[in-house]
Amino acid sequence: MKITVEIPDDFAPFLFDEGEDPTRSLFENAVSEAYRHRRINKETVGELLGLTDPHAINAVIGKREVYDLTLEEFQEDLAALEEYKALQARKAAA
Repeated sequence: MKITVEIPDDFAPFLFDEGEDPTRSLFENAVSEAYRHRRINKETVGELLGLTDPHAINAVIGKREVYDLTLEEFQEDLAALEEYKALQARKAAA
């Protein structure tokens, strides 16, 4: 499906960061919203956006403030953060 949307030039700076591809940005927004409303799953987000790395997928949806972690994912992220903090503490002590 192809959709054409006209956006006033003076409004565009509020929607897109400088140098950002507007088409890609709008598509990522639409996919993120579909995920937020549980119309698609995270695997489908990756397929639609051409992403295979879970961290890249999370970066896209996180940029749009879609934080939908399972308890296991949250615990994994927390463990990784604790590991990072411990590593930083060891480096500072050395």
